[in-house]
Amino acid sequence: MINVNDKFKKLASNTIIFAIGSIGSKFITFLLVPIYTNTLTTAEYGTTEIVVTAINLLIPFLSLSIQDAVLRFGLAPDIEAKKVIKNAVFIVGIGSVISCCLTPVYGIYNAIGRWAGYFSILIILNMFRTIFSLQAKAIEKNIVFTVDVLMYSLLTCGASCLFLIVFKQGIAGYFNALIIANIVSIIFLGIACGIWKDIIYTKLDMNLMRQMLTFSIPLIFNAVSWWVANSSDRLMLNYFTGAGDVGLYSVAAKIPSIITSITSIFNQAWMISSVTEYDSNNESTFFSKTFHGYNFVLILCTAITIIIIKPFMHLYVGIDFRSSWIYVPFLLVGAIFFSYANFFGAIYMSAKRNISIMLTTLVAAIANVILNYFMIPRWGIQGAVIATMISYIIVGIYRLLGAQGIVRMNINLKKTFFALILLIIESIATIGEGIFLIISGICVVVIFIMYKGMVKDFVLVIKCRINKRKIEK
Repeated sequence: MINVNDKFKKLASNTIIFAIGSIGSKFITFLLVPIYTNTLTTAEYGTTEIVVTAINLLIPFLSLSIQDAVLRFGLAPDIEAKKVIKNAVFIVGIGSVISCCLTPVYGIYNAIGRWAGYFSILIILNMFRTIFSLQAKAIEKNIVFTVDVLMYSLLTCGASCLFLIVFKQGIAGYFNALIIANIVSIIFLGIACGIWKDIIYTKLDMNLMRQMLTFSIPLIFNAVSWWVANSSDRLMLNYFTGAGDVGLYSVAAKIPSIITSITSIFNQAWMISSVTEYDSNNESTFFSKTFHGYNFVLILCTAITIIIIKPFMHLYVGIDFRSSWIYVPFLLVGAIFFSYANFFGAIYMSAKRNISIMLTTLVAAIANVILNYFMIPRWGIQGAVIATMISYIIVGIYRLLGAQGIVRMNINLKKTFFALILLIIESIATIGEGIFLIISGICVVVIFIMYKGMVKDFVLVIKCRINKRKIEK
């Protein structure tokens, strides 16, 4: 049996590999926002977000959420990964044909309209790239995965500069850049991971196909529920207030990626560790210690980001988008609970409790729609922000408490919830501006005091690593 220290080493190793790609890609993505906000109007940017949002809604249906099965079954020691990818490509191939047939139907929705062709192509490319990249993880080619992430981001950035700044293609340029990046990524992953060979020389395994679909089909509703929780606010904003507000909201929603980019680096490695190391008799030490560190980084980074968000946004985005800073604080708080949901969702996935995953997300999705319906007409963009935050809080707490029934973890809930309340107070005070910023500062100081032990431990670990390297030299 693998001891806890070995598990942490493997988790840390995978995290470092994924960090290289994620930090690089997030930095490049961050560079793209000023490009988009200075070359597209708020309405045009809102249109691109609506199209991307609709793509994310349809992919789970057309792919039968088979991508969720690729990683889970590909990591299983008793199943051949090449059979998993062959089956997944077959399912996605059928979904691609259906998508092509539905292209005229896509155009009926006014927001997509003339972009229906791009819409269909991007659906197909996104489905293939997703299963190819997950196959890279499943066969433990994590370096290939990281190289692909960096290459995809660089291509998107370079092509966007070309089509938006040089050729001034507007919305079409935005989509052309994504298409080029996706095609190159698919070709690269297919060669580097031997996927093309697996597709050609491996036969379909119908018994495995049934197992994969039994696992993935319930997760369609989970994906749709996440889509509702994450993206329905954009469509409802478009309906109630217009595409301009969608553009402002979308820019504000980019900022929580400061937090989620950190957690996504970890969550990629955490999903692998959680799946491969899980067993019903597993001790809770590994899971408890991992969450403590994860939660510490989340809360501290969020507290700092909230208090500096206004000056940052004035430097970061085009002048037409600067007012969007006021919507960021509550989205950042929501991002913490979203990160909780992903962390504990990996534990659910390890135990193959996909129905429970679906139900927890469904509750959040229903809450999000109801809250958006009542809040957007009254408070506009801020109503959508608060609705999103509350829906994330619901699913985050739901999964945190539910995961305790799978793996008993030692979590200081009182301390965690008090810190989260301080973050909400800090958000309100930051939005209030003026003298209220003093309250924001006090909240940050209190949070630092609460976690001073972990801050000291973190600094100590860094010092030890530095001293160790000096001795080795």
